[in-house]
Amino acid sequence: MRQSALPFTLALCAACSSGTYSIGSDPQALSDAGADVAIDAASDAKPDAGPDCGVGLPPCAAGTYCDFADDACGGMAASGTTRGACRAARASCDATCTTVCGCDGVEYCNSCVAEQAGVDVAPAAWCAVSGTRCGAWLGKDCGPDEFCDFAAIDCGATDPGRCLGRPLQEDCATSPCGPICGCDGVQYCGECDSQVAGFDRMLACP
Repeated sequence: MRQSALPFTLALCAACSSGTYSIGSDPQALSDAGADVAIDAASDAKPDAGPDCGVGLPPCAAGTYCDFADDACGGMAASGTTRGACRAARASCDATCTTVCGCDGVEYCNSCVAEQAGVDVAPAAWCAVSGTRCGAWLGKDCGPDEFCDFAAIDCGATDPGRCLGRPLQEDCATSPCGPICGCDGVQYCGECDSQVAGFDRMLACP
């Protein structure tokens, strides 16, 4: 399971409550430490949007992050779009540590620190998923003997899933056989059969 950055971010924010820290621009270091430095309030305004980004599109350049509408992380936003825009991350952050969830499923001290790590803010539920996170938004696949299990029957359109072990074909012998559609768009005899193939189910095939 991926380890949360929360213990580091909380410890650092507690230490910097009476001052500021100077940190490098390495995204991994920012993710691991959740470091914060002072920022002028005027710099909170978002920079101009760059190229489109999101699932199936090239990643944003170093020093930028994919900014999604409504913090939807590539899911269907209220505006009806699944794409974001590459924006330059803020160069420095304030010492406020409110803890936010990033689109990579890692907790950060605040949205600015998440930007510096190269990710937008995600719904809090993303970081509440137990086990290895997966799904189109995260761009992560499960292992060869696992499938991505989503809480809702929407194949990850609203929230990420978690990797679970695939059942064996013989496990499906007593499962009901009523045609269902897998997240791969293929019709299966039942949900167990789609899981054997490595896919959760959706409401109906297109």
